[in-house]
Amino acid sequence: MNKLIILLIFSIISSVYATTFVPISAKEQVKRSDYLIRGVVVSSQTQQHDFFKVVTKVEMRVEQGLGFKEVPSLVEVYFPGGDHEGQFIKVEGAPKLEIGESVVLILNDHKEQYWVSNLGLGKYSLKRVGEDYMMVNQIFPEHPEFGHIPFSRFVKIAESVKNKKFALRSKTRFELEAEKRIHVASNKKKISRGIASVEPVKQEESFPVIWLVVIFGALGVGVQFLRRKNS
Repeated sequence: MNKLIILLIFSIISSVYATTFVPISAKEQVKRSDYLIRGVVVSSQTQQHDFFKVVTKVEMRVEQGLGFKEVPSLVEVYFPGGDHEGQFIKVEGAPKLEIGESVVLILNDHKEQYWVSNLGLGKYSLKRVGEDYMMVNQIFPEHPEFGHIPFSRFVKIAESVKNKKFALRSKTRFELEAEKRIHVASNKKKISRGIASVEPVKQEESFPVIWLVVIFGALGVGVQFLRRKNS
């Protein structure tokens, strides 16, 4: 009975929460967080949950992180809602994470699991802009203060608040070797393109004008000789 009441309260809160999201600055979100990650969505699946009934579990390949003793290569991130074996639980404002998408996630630790903080407020899409990335908030993309944040600026905010480094993940030997192969192949391609783009100089053959004069002169003499002979 108590569980049903809790679930009912949660469903009411989530439906209301969708229209009453309150803007929270990036600095305040970082203060309330346990972990921060920058990474790429690798996979997504749903599963049953005692409290939320259905949750979505997303596997992330981590590029950078804050709050970890050692930045992991992969983490499993959770948020409420989803469609699991015909049971669909819709949570308005839940994070939208597409496979292959580059994102920054603000996370909280709950029972040794990583949960996206404040639903979609804790999710930022990453868009490449010049030499930096721009973080775009899912719920308030047009907010003048934190709807768009340069990633470099966010890193400074996070490191200042947490007094910890937003550290790069140590790449495995296989990743380093793969990157080296790609780099070598890329250089070879550039060199081959450079060589192919240089067209060989065509040597134009010129026929001296003097020889034309001699040839036509000889033909003229020959024609006159034939005419005299025939006459």
